[in-house]
Amino acid sequence: MKEIDEIKQKFKELQGILRTLIESYRDRLLAKFSRMPVLNLNAKIGLALVGLALAVGFFAGSVANKEGQTLNAATPSSPWNPFKWFGSVFAGRIYLSGTQPDGSFLFSNFETQEAMNSWTLIAARMMPSTNYAWEGAHSGQVTFLAGKEIAAISIDELGKSRSQPSDWSAYDSFQMYVFHPGDQFEELNFLVTDIWGKRYSETLKIPPVTWVKIVVPMAKISAALNTKKVNQVSISRRQTSIARDFYFDDTRLISLSTRGALSRANMFDYGFSDRKVAWSVFDPQVNSQIVHVPFVV
Repeated sequence: MKEIDEIKQKFKELQGILRTLIESYRDRLLAKFSRMPVLNLNAKIGLALVGLALAVGFFAGSVANKEGQTLNAATPSSPWNPFKWFGSVFAGRIYLSGTQPDGSFLFSNFETQEAMNSWTLIAARMMPSTNYAWEGAHSGQVTFLAGKEIAAISIDELGKSRSQPSDWSAYDSFQMYVFHPGDQFEELNFLVTDIWGKRYSETLKIPPVTWVKIVVPMAKISAALNTKKVNQVSISRRQTSIARDFYFDDTRLISLSTRGALSRANMFDYGFSDRKVAWSVFDPQVNSQIVHVPFVV
């Protein structure tokens, strides 16, 4: 019993020493805080101004992105954009569908509203539509508005994001499907720019009332800009007096492995997938595309 009492006594002594150390440390901290100067009115005003500047910066960043992309699209010879700094610092992240099992990178299949929100709209409207769809249940219905020098849709700031595909060098081509429900050919402009302002531009001729597969080889794009640092891809329509609707679907980057996977998957296709676009026609009775296969008897 005597040994137990001695152990208890030692334990109480240790508790007392520990309590004394804690109280001493607390007193020293309180003494330091008591000597700190209280913020005066000027300091408080300064902190308030910093907070206000950050709030304005976030707002300016969102506006600058739109203004900057308008400047990019409207002045194809200008490599410098004074709005880029605000846009890159304060812009929000965009949602893209991402890398697919076949090795391609899917920008958008327009099946969800989230996929629509990844696009920047300039004098244009975009909404999901079930009227026409190349695959899935929806396509992206884009209305390019009239009376504007340029109307465009774009995916921006790829080069300033770690999660988005700014490096296109490993891909074979850019691919998308476009449908125009009008009665004559229409022209759209396809544009890719890198982070230094170099650009590749191509005029796309869209036939009426048929889905057309647009394939832009990466070799053509890489001849004009650095495909390791792509920053923007856009589709636009210029100086028109009449608004037009177009439908977009399945916008993606195609890799060599994607082409190989498709060729293996369609080993008994006998070239039908290549001819499907040319054989597709619009049937007003079903209000949709059908494939009209020609036969010679």
